Amino acid sequence: MSAWVGIIFLMSFAGTVGLNDEYFNSEKACWMYFDKHPSFTLVHTQNNHYQVNAKVKKYEINEVGMAFVTCKEKIHDQTVSPHDPDKQMPKHEHNNDHDHGSHKHN
Repeated sequence: MSAWVGIIFLMSFAGTVGLNDEYFNSEKACWMYFDKHPSFTLVHTQNNHYQVNAKVKKYEINEVGMAFVTCKEKIHDQTVSPHDPDKQMPKHEHNNDHDHGSHKHN
C-alpha cells in the first residue's frame, strides 16, 4: 500500500500564508478529505504544471481565505538534492592503464 501526501498552501483574508500537509492511504482518500471538508468549497481544478500526473485544486475556505491543494504519492522517505555536498556522487576512480603525460608531483 502506498502513502499519499496532501499538500496545502493556505492564503488568509488577512494576507498571511501557510503550508500544511496531511497523509492518506490512497489518492482517492486524499481528494475525498478536501472535497468533502465542510469548510472547503471547490473553485477550480487544473493540471499541475510541474508534475503532469497530478492536479491542483483551488478551494475557498469559509471565514479563512483560500487554499491550493495537491495530492502526491509519497515515493521517497527523503529528498536527496544533487547539490548537497554530503551526498555527492562517488569520485572517479583512477585507471592506470593510460598515460596522463609526463609531469612530476612535488
